Amino acid sequence: VQAHLQRLEDKILIHREEIADCEMIGTGDSEIVIIAYGATARSAAHAMNKTRGEGYKVGLFRPISIWPFPENYLRKLVQQNIKFIVPEMNFGQLTLEVERIVAGICPVYRLNQVNGQLIKPDTIVKMIREVA
Repeated sequence: VQAHLQRLEDKILIHREEIADCEMIGTGDSEIVIIAYGATARSAAHAMNKTRGEGYKVGLFRPISIWPFPENYLRKLVQQNIKFIVPEMNFGQLTLEVERIVAGICPVYRLNQVNGQLIKPDTIVKMIREVA
């Protein structure tokens, strides 16, 4: 079993650039980028649209693959010297991956919610206003 699983992992790692994917919206001019996936990404998109309407330069980075993580796309954003907000409905597993890739070059703000409820767009909007 171990040899079979190792072969599968190696196959994924060899093709990671072809597999790792994400959606980036409004990140070209952003000063703040929200990194979110799943249901939280929908709330993040609403928050992005609302705050862009208020004049904040906010973008959305939505990983389509969590593993392998689309880190090359994120590294390009790090070069823009922006702030990252990571809303998650857990204890910060995605944030840990983002912090590893960002490596202290840009600030990463955690927005964790573990009460079984969806993170609402207004919760993300509040954080955007706080870190802007």
